Amino acid sequence: TNSYSAPVTMINIGMFGLFVTAYYNLIGAGMTGPTAGSIICLLAVTPCGTHIFNMIPMILGYGLASLFCAFDLTTQAIVVGLCFCAALSPIPSRFGSLSGVIAGLLHAVLVTSVVTFHGGFCLYNGGFTAGITAIILVPVLEFFLEATDTPALLPTLKKR
Repeated sequence: TNSYSAPVTMINIGMFGLFVTAYYNLIGAGMTGPTAGSIICLLAVTPCGTHIFNMIPMILGYGLASLFCAFDLTTQAIVVGLCFCAALSPIPSRFGSLSGVIAGLLHAVLVTSVVTFHGGFCLYNGGFTAGITAIILVPVLEFFLEATDTPALLPTLKKR
């Protein structure tokens, strides 16, 4: 992994915050207390490697899921869930952007149904769902794909 200076990290945090806020304004999501709080949580993971380019594929996965599922992207649960989807940002970084789209799609589908599994504690739903998504998706990706540290659009299949 690369290590960057504090000023570069702060620039990443600021640019990512502007990006997420612009996205929410673009789709027309309301800026509520939970939304603002989840954005702050999202910004807390940016020094660990989350950035705009590994979040875009997961946003596209959410958009793709909204075409097939019965939810609107501006729903409070989906807006907050997307912020906690940032926990999956190592997936597109290691396995390519297409894997990030799949991770976002799977997270979007699960975030709407996992809430019944843990009794309706919506505060913990996004992160809990990110963990379940990683448990399901990462072993499959590691079995079929080569992990890489260089950004890639399409994943590289393992040679067997």
